[in-house]
Amino acid sequence: MRRLLIVLVLLFIVPASLVAQDRYAKGEKSITERELKHYVRTLASDRYEGRLSGTKHCDRAAKLLVDDLKKMKLALVPGMDSLRWEFEIAMPPKVERGTKLVITAGSDKKEFDVRKHYVPMPFSANAQAREKVVFAGYGITAPEYGYDDYAGIDAKGKVVIVMRHEPQKGKASSKFKGKEYTKHARFSEKALNAQKHGAAALIFVTDPLNYDRSKSEFRRLRVGKVAGVTIPVVFVRLSVADWLFSRGPKALEYLQKEIDSDCKPRSFEFEKVTIQIRVELTHANAKTYNVMACCKGSDPKLSEEYIVIGAHYDHIGRGLFGLEGQYSKLRICNGADDNASGTAAVMEIAEAFGLLKEKPKRSVIFVLFSGEERGLLGSRALVENPPVPLEKIACMINFDMIGRSRGLVYVSGVGSAAEFSNIVHEANREIRMPLKVTQQIGGGSDHLPFYKKKIPILYFLTGMHKDYHRPTDDWEKINFEDMEKITRLAFRVSVEIANLPKRPKYTEASHAADRVPYLGIQAEDMPESSMGARIKKVTPGSPAEKGGLKAGDVVVKFGGRVVLSVADIKGLLFQKAQGDEIEVTVLRNEEEVQLKVKLGKKKDF
Repeated sequence: MRRLLIVLVLLFIVPASLVAQDRYAKGEKSITERELKHYVRTLASDRYEGRLSGTKHCDRAAKLLVDDLKKMKLALVPGMDSLRWEFEIAMPPKVERGTKLVITAGSDKKEFDVRKHYVPMPFSANAQAREKVVFAGYGITAPEYGYDDYAGIDAKGKVVIVMRHEPQKGKASSKFKGKEYTKHARFSEKALNAQKHGAAALIFVTDPLNYDRSKSEFRRLRVGKVAGVTIPVVFVRLSVADWLFSRGPKALEYLQKEIDSDCKPRSFEFEKVTIQIRVELTHANAKTYNVMACCKGSDPKLSEEYIVIGAHYDHIGRGLFGLEGQYSKLRICNGADDNASGTAAVMEIAEAFGLLKEKPKRSVIFVLFSGEERGLLGSRALVENPPVPLEKIACMINFDMIGRSRGLVYVSGVGSAAEFSNIVHEANREIRMPLKVTQQIGGGSDHLPFYKKKIPILYFLTGMHKDYHRPTDDWEKINFEDMEKITRLAFRVSVEIANLPKRPKYTEASHAADRVPYLGIQAEDMPESSMGARIKKVTPGSPAEKGGLKAGDVVVKFGGRVVLSVADIKGLLFQKAQGDEIEVTVLRNEEEVQLKVKLGKKKDF
């Protein structure tokens, strides 16, 4: 009798196990290296020219995705009549032919070439001037520091030329704020201040004693929107300033040295010099698209809830959206890992869900985002105007750069819902992909707008590399074998979450910092006129101190990625693990210094 009971128990257990495997079987088998490679190679080909959002090349990529989704056994997202979800983005201004810069000094006259010798600032007004010229030092009026470059000169109706930054830059003894910048260093403050003093036009130039002339002056310009500017504004190379100041009383370097020596202005009006300046920029918005499809859930009630599975398909075209990207002819950045890899995973998972005989209880929405590289524009637009009620979205799973695994995948965000850690590890039992699971939500990608709406998230990535945002991010460097494992793992995780009897409960993941690597610095954002993050304090005994970081250093690269702000460092730390050794590039006394830092645990210091 006992043997009979054992046999009966086994008969019930084995079929249950087979049913569990069959839940994935047909769909999972459709996820293959071959198809993943097809998507990555296609999207990362020169035909799509880096998939810059708002261009025909990005639209062409969207059409490819739409056409393939139509072939899958999927439906339209409720409330939509198309697989395209349209929104608008602002494009970089286009420099028109009428843009001009001509300097006349006595009998000498020279016209300079746009892009080669100067660039219009994106916030410049479309305007022109032909006037006498005033040098106004750093272009600062700061009564709280007892400093005014405009004192004693008449700038009204004249072309004003000013230097970047502030007097005594980087010196602890500076009368401004020591090594820290004040608001007066910003392009916006200087432009509006010049306008307040009646300037007809404004010209920026790098402060020469603080700059290596072997590098491009345009390389580190980071310019945001400036409201209310009504005059033409350009940024010139030092070679242009050299030509102009050779017609004045002193060289620019000497003037800067004098100003910095005692923090007193040296402003003056040039004699017999006029500048003709004209800026013509065309500003326009462009349409772009999130591509979306839906797998309808099988449960009468739970099918009204949704799992969102997404990745961004756009990239940076031929360069970033800074001035260097706008005004330089660069090689195509094909973005194989960033993020043709994530796009390929979503397409394969979408196909796998379509092939499932038994659909999951919850509905699943697949989203390929545009505008991510411009600041998560596609995902932000979607959560602000969702086609389905936001409160019905139970979870968001995001893929960004999963193609360069080196035998490991990071899964961030498991702290955003209590169920996630077990689901990820259980789903990986058969896949056996080496994991680094982190409680934190991870870096800046399309899951963040969802998380900020208190929606649990999971974020799959394989980490940064030296080809990030470079023309060398090509498909040949992708590890497709591991990509298949990662995609199959994510598919299993998605199915399990979609079948949970109760929706995942949102948890504030940012408090679960036990596994986040420790660096040991306090830093601040640079003003908008510079990139990077300035270190204010280094904790004694910390990984930062052991790695050679010092107070006053400006971090410009962290783990191979360009740093524009403190948020970039924080986001990149979420992608790293305790014990990782990373490369950090800092500016120290205007020189680049390469350092290596081994990340640790805070409790160890």
